[in-house]
Amino acid sequence: MMTWSENDIFFYYLGLKYSDYPKKIWERIKKENRDFTSILDVGCGPGIFSLIAIEDNYKVQAVDINKNHLDALLNKSPKKENLTLIYSDWIDAAVEKADITICAYSLSGSISTQQGINKIIDNSKQAAYFISFVNPEKTDFLTAELFKKLSIAPKSYPSSNDNLEFLFNCSNDDVRIEKINYDFGIPYFDDIPSEKYIEFISKKTGIDDTELLKNHLENIVIERNGLRWLPNPKESLFITWKSRNEKVS
Repeated sequence: MMTWSENDIFFYYLGLKYSDYPKKIWERIKKENRDFTSILDVGCGPGIFSLIAIEDNYKVQAVDINKNHLDALLNKSPKKENLTLIYSDWIDAAVEKADITICAYSLSGSISTQQGINKIIDNSKQAAYFISFVNPEKTDFLTAELFKKLSIAPKSYPSSNDNLEFLFNCSNDDVRIEKINYDFGIPYFDDIPSEKYIEFISKKTGIDDTELLKNHLENIVIERNGLRWLPNPKESLFITWKSRNEKVS
């Protein structure tokens, strides 16, 4: 289980404010589903999908096994009356059925078991969306080249796509699987100490050579929407499950 520091959460929310993720995916979910009012966010972390749903006035149940993540989400939430926090392992979580379930980058532990995936399906009235790594290696912010320079192999995020085949055995329900691309980068602000950026990216990648990381950030920074930008391009699996009463478009 990944534990997020205050610095991690700060940059996580900075990405939420300025990057493509999760806006690009959220707009698609809204377009594909009509007349839904409730969201179940499974393995929510600090709640990037929960927050964007709450801002759009949806009711959200957010489930996570880490209380620090839920506390951060509660503090950040603009409409606390729309948020229900559930501090629990997914298998033991007491949840109400929701119109839409989202499980983003949390396909590990009990969530990724057949029991865990079936529980998600059973508690989704209209649709469930699973987002997972195509490549789970921790090469965020274009750091793959640094691992080559250091002659070390990158670590990987704890994630399993193996059990997603269970989705294709859910009676005659509709399942779609595809790849999506987006940039979950962050702005490179002058008033935020570079040491904070380096600390964040060092923890994400496991690279502890601070001078190497500092030079790398200066090399990859670009201009985006009037901001100095640290790109973090992502390719992910996007799996849509729809009940037999719905249709995958």
